[in-house]
Amino acid sequence: MAANKKIKDAMNRLNAGRNNPRFVRTVGKLVAAHLLESNTVKPFKGTVTLDDALWAGQFEPRILELIPAIVLKKNKLFKLRGAYPDDLQDVIKRITHGEEPVQFRGVEPRLYLQWIERIGHRGKSPALLKTFRFSSDDVKLLREIKNKTALKEIEIIRNALELFYEKAA
Repeated sequence: MAANKKIKDAMNRLNAGRNNPRFVRTVGKLVAAHLLESNTVKPFKGTVTLDDALWAGQFEPRILELIPAIVLKKNKLFKLRGAYPDDLQDVIKRITHGEEPVQFRGVEPRLYLQWIERIGHRGKSPALLKTFRFSSDDVKLLREIKNKTALKEIEIIRNALELFYEKAA
């Protein structure tokens, strides 16, 4: 009997959460953005906060699967109040720095990483951030090449890497 009561209580909490306006708005926003499908929730075009989306994720894990990709590639979908939560900041940092991904609120990396290339510019991964310290002579040379070729600095560096790779092979 006690086990049945626990199951009933859990189901009541789940149903109460799924009927909460925060949940309905969040799922509706994702339905309107064509990121989720739902037979019971209508598209919602209004404002939804990231906090509401994170809260709704405890009742619908698919929301938590989407959040890292949304923050990286379509961050205006949810309104942000304050800073990102620490766990989300860690996941985003790991993705953008090419580090080993970790679970996000119980969601395995393989589940949230699959959305990175599907959201925003489809088929495109976010750029990996790398920092290099150039000498003043290196910066001067880079600017001179940029002025002579009308290429962007990153294009010059990419071309140089490709040339070096071809010569090394």
